[in-house]
Amino acid sequence: MHTILHTGLPLEEAQKTITLADAKSEFCAGREFQSWCEDSFENNFVIPAVARSYQELKNGPLLSED
Repeated sequence: MHTILHTGLPLEEAQKTITLADAKSEFCAGREFQSWCEDSFENNFVIPAVARSYQELKNGPLLSED
């Protein structure tokens, strides 16, 4: 993830590029509500994780409250 962020992509582009598709598939595959699981994984994990990594690359380590 950090490699993509180091390329200077804007946050919105990085969030489109970094999908963690393998992890999402492993976590959600075969579940009764797979579509919901994939949406939830994206919105509650991937997007915030990319945003946090983006902030840390720009501003340095963040506190847990940030």
